[in-house]
Amino acid sequence: MALGDVDKETGKVNYDIITNNGDRNKILATVAASIHTFFSKYPDYAIHLTGNTPSRTRLYQMAITTYFDELSLDFHILGKLKDEVLRFEKGVNYEAFFIILKK
Repeated sequence: MALGDVDKETGKVNYDIITNNGDRNKILATVAASIHTFFSKYPDYAIHLTGNTPSRTRLYQMAITTYFDELSLDFHILGKLKDEVLRFEKGVNYEAFFIILKK
């Protein structure tokens, strides 16, 4: 899955644009629903989540932190830091994330 805005002139997706149009929470809710759909078909897989820039990765981390209690009911959430994959902790800046369905 990739997140970006469609350029109306070219029809191509721009993954670097920052629109600040106020729909972040709606998009993140759609991503969360997509994660549930993915795991309903592929329960034994993991999702690797990272932004295309450090600031995007930080945005995803803020969303995970905000919804951590709710997410952790259904998922194990891990963070990648250097060459280690660790249990997600609030306040630690990770390079990437892994989401695994709890069974």
